[in-house]
Amino acid sequence: MTIYIDELFIKNYIYSYLILMITGEILNIKYKKKKCLLSSGVSTILTICAIIYDLNEKFLIKVIILALYTYMAYTPKKIEELIVEMTSNISLTFLFGGIFSSSINKMQEIFILGTICVLGIKKYSEYYKKQKWKIRNIYNIELKVEREKIKMKAFLDTGNTLNRFWR
Repeated sequence: MTIYIDELFIKNYIYSYLILMITGEILNIKYKKKKCLLSSGVSTILTICAIIYDLNEKFLIKVIILALYTYMAYTPKKIEELIVEMTSNISLTFLFGGIFSSSINKMQEIFILGTICVLGIKKYSEYYKKQKWKIRNIYNIELKVEREKIKMKAFLDTGNTLNRFWR
């Protein structure tokens, strides 16, 4: 069986990131997307190295990669939290692994990856719109307090744009 390293890297990276995001949502963990992206990249590289050096069959190597992957993404404070997060990650990995390995052809797999990408782009655009709205409604103001001028930034409150309908 031929394994292409670029295909393995891309699939593993996307699946790892997806599993981290879903685990974070299920366990209600506050996480940063950048840390999840970095953790997915590191775990993917370590997994590829384990395959290349024929260490993939060793259980301890898999546990170490999983622990590092989980710790980098969520940085839990207690070992119990790490174990719960690792267990959730491994459960989701089995679930997704079963779904993707049972796919009948490549078109289904491409469709699933495309759907994941579209959802990711949608989520990013929502975030971007919120940030743009915040920036658009911040103004520089100048206050005069007892002959002193104070310059600061202020957020436009919707109450500032209300009009009187009656007098």
